[in-house]
Amino acid sequence: MVLVEFIEPSGGLVTRLAAAYFFRILPWIAGTLAGRRELYRQLVATTHAMGPRENLLRIVRQAGLEVAEERAMGFGLVLGLVTIGRDCSASGAPKSRE
Repeated sequence: MVLVEFIEPSGGLVTRLAAAYFFRILPWIAGTLAGRRELYRQLVATTHAMGPRENLLRIVRQAGLEVAEERAMGFGLVLGLVTIGRDCSASGAPKSRE
């Protein structure tokens, strides 16, 4: 399964600037242009609720998945994961039970 999720970034100055843009400026601009400010407030709230990368990885593992590949994108604001079930091989086929 491929999972792409907004997360709270951690990192240096560029990451903090990107986070300020994503959490403050972009919701105001997009919400104003779309006339749906509440939707963008909800996006920010759910991103804060997800928390940092470690929280997402914990949730994925608790769901019975293993992370096969991980990629940070968007200055650390987006985390992409390729996951497999614990009972599957990397190809997605069930593991043999020899």
